[in-house]
Amino acid sequence: MTGTNSAEDTAVGVAIQPGGKIIVGGSDVSGLSYILSLARYDTNGSIDTSFGNGGVIQTFLGLDGSQANALALQPDGKLVAAGTGYTGDQGGILVARFLTDPRQNARLDFDGDGRSDAAVFRPSEQIWYLNRSTAGFTAARFGLLADQLTPADYDGDGKTDISVFRDGIWYWINSSNNSVSTAVFGLPGDIPQPADYTGGGRADLAVFRNGAWWTLNLANGDVNNFQFGLAADLPEASDYDGDGRADAAVYRGGTWYVNGTSSGYWQVQYGLATDKPVPADYDGDGKTDPAVYRDGTWYLLQSTRGSGSFQFGLTSDIPSPADYDGDGKDDAAVFRPSSGDWYQLRSSLGFSQFHFGSAGDRPVRIDPGCPGCWDY
Repeated sequence: MTGTNSAEDTAVGVAIQPGGKIIVGGSDVSGLSYILSLARYDTNGSIDTSFGNGGVIQTFLGLDGSQANALALQPDGKLVAAGTGYTGDQGGILVARFLTDPRQNARLDFDGDGRSDAAVFRPSEQIWYLNRSTAGFTAARFGLLADQLTPADYDGDGKTDISVFRDGIWYWINSSNNSVSTAVFGLPGDIPQPADYTGGGRADLAVFRNGAWWTLNLANGDVNNFQFGLAADLPEASDYDGDGRADAAVYRGGTWYVNGTSSGYWQVQYGLATDKPVPADYDGDGKTDPAVYRDGTWYLLQSTRGSGSFQFGLTSDIPSPADYDGDGKDDAAVFRPSSGDWYQLRSSLGFSQFHFGSAGDRPVRIDPGCPGCWDY
């Protein structure tokens, strides 16, 4: 296995993720024990350092020895490893399941710790202010007043990158090396929809224009375009079927239309024409749930729990759901533009209120497909 120096290390099982990344399972030798180990490689054969610790996950199961002999990917992206283990002279079969790397799941995670971070953009200064949960406070001047905020992980290092879209041009700061990248992709008036459409572990550039979608794979330069939706629809791309790839989706007058890469086309009526769409994975099953925000009330159509609603926020608040406690479930959260206060209802850690920002700041969030309709 890559990452160790022992000649006794083995690689036995293999699984291919939807974006082409290769996961190899086997064992690493540590002292007199064999430890169940996984390694992930990019499509070009190089080790994917965003996976685990430098590309390798070692799992000690309390046994004298363990090894993964076969790997399988579940539809929600979780990995199942089957193999053997022994303690003393007693051996047997073992099965272990691994969650998808949280650094690939948490939205708005600027420091790569698996937890989303509160952040604001101050138009008067053109400065991003980030309240990172592990790395702490930082700020960066980037963008112009009229830019659309497009935060996403463009370099595939597990950290969200500061990014803006301006008249068909993308600008972003690669968190892996602090360099600035630009790309001309789109036209003025397009609605940016960056997401991982290929399952490659990094965001692709994408725009929605008059019912047509255009995507650019940053890894290989491939461009794809297709029709899905109408000109007046609100695009809401996300992974609704849990296969690790973003799906084209639109919200139209209270109805969701989804073109799932694994589930195929489906639609569901959930919401009103005046609602604000806030799709996210609220139940932590790896699938984005249709959801809307209406005058301080959240309405969620969770894939494992069905429909439900609760009050959290005011009519004038700006909702910003994300996984702020790192438990794999997106949390309801709002930013109050009149005061610069944040209110979070975290699924594991409970309620949180804190001040971060000033009146007039724009919360950095996964922007909906409705430029201007979130301005208060």
